[in-house]
Amino acid sequence: MSSCARCNGLLVREDDRGADFRYEGWRCMNCGSIVDPLILKNRIDPPVVNNRAEPRYGDQGRDA
Repeated sequence: MSSCARCNGLLVREDDRGADFRYEGWRCMNCGSIVDPLILKNRIDPPVVNNRAEPRYGDQGRDA
């Protein structure tokens, strides 16, 4: 059996199917943490995020 990386609790398999989706992952019975293949992929190789702030209206043309 697998254990939760967050709290070492019991992980149980979850499968859910709808008309236009399918979810397969694991949920911790202790803390509720959810892990699935996409979450694991993003932890290994996080998506690139643009953290640059856009200039606010009226800030253009001001000297810094």
